[in-house]
Amino acid sequence: MKKLFLPLLTLVLLSCNNNAQLNHIEKKMLGSWHYSKVEYKPNFGFNQNFTDTYSDITLQFNSDLTVTLNNDKTLESYSGVWEVNDVMVPSSDGSTEFCYELIASLSDDISGTAMLIIWENLNVTSSKITATHNTQDGWYTYKLRKD
Repeated sequence: MKKLFLPLLTLVLLSCNNNAQLNHIEKKMLGSWHYSKVEYKPNFGFNQNFTDTYSDITLQFNSDLTVTLNNDKTLESYSGVWEVNDVMVPSSDGSTEFCYELIASLSDDISGTAMLIIWENLNVTSSKITATHNTQDGWYTYKLRKD
């Protein structure tokens, strides 16, 4: 079952978006990016800085909705597909608000190990990406710069 998950997710992601119809957020994401800051904010306790852990990682987002992730420190290389979705999320006042999320499904080019990247509250400019990822115990904040 696990071996079928990544090919099926890849097929779903590719079928949901036409390559010629990139939205404005997707167009801004095209190119090579590196992590400039990564923090983990637990629900209780002190913030933790993970920037050094991510500093050697580069993400390349392509117009055909493929993505590559290279880690210069570990020499790991992943490839897969990506998409940006419009989502409605609950706000603090009980209403809902609109935001973007990125989902990328990748696999290690040698071992085939699967990786899923989910970024919420995605904000993209021509030179910077900011996003969060919520966990049960806190959330990660990612900041990336365009190479």
